[in-house]
Amino acid sequence: MTKLVIDNITSGYNLSKINENFQKIQNEFQMRVLYRNNPVGEPNQLFTDIDLNGKNLLNVNGIDVQSFTVGGAPLDKEVLEDISQNMATLLLIPALAEQVRDDSIQVEGNTFIVQTLAAQVELTAISVASDKTDAQGYAQTAIEARDDAIASATSTAVLLANAGSMLGINFGAFTLNDGELTVTHLTTTEPSLVDGELILTYETLEV
Repeated sequence: MTKLVIDNITSGYNLSKINENFQKIQNEFQMRVLYRNNPVGEPNQLFTDIDLNGKNLLNVNGIDVQSFTVGGAPLDKEVLEDISQNMATLLLIPALAEQVRDDSIQVEGNTFIVQTLAAQVELTAISVASDKTDAQGYAQTAIEARDDAIASATSTAVLLANAGSMLGINFGAFTLNDGELTVTHLTTTEPSLVDGELILTYETLEV
């Protein structure tokens, strides 16, 4: 269908017909043409759908719509809000990844500290075991020294008894207490020889 129909002027001068045709042209531009640069105050809105025939709208500053359809699927307010939230989450991913990396480094550092402490504990345990072995050795040495002292004191007591028997000295008693020998005996302070006979004056002493 022709969008603009103008009456033909077949002959002569028909002012009325000419004016009607001009009015039709004016109405067509006024009511049906979408202006690129519309005069202020004049209407410039669509009354029917416009088909871009697969072409693009370029350099759009903003779009104010009531509904939106992509690939045949409508995008309502809730879907767009979900998309907006998902985009915000996606924007957070780099920061989250950085945080995870920092946490991983921190975990590695803590693991190293734990391993170091475990090694120190192991070394301390080895040192304690060594000290325990040394202490046991010292204790064994002390026991052996005590036994040697007791044996020495006992041997000394036997020697004293034998010596007293040879000299005719009557030792009174031998006491052995924690390896310490106490001897109560008789001895002389001023021996004298009278006619070839040894004279001993005895007194009681404690050693």
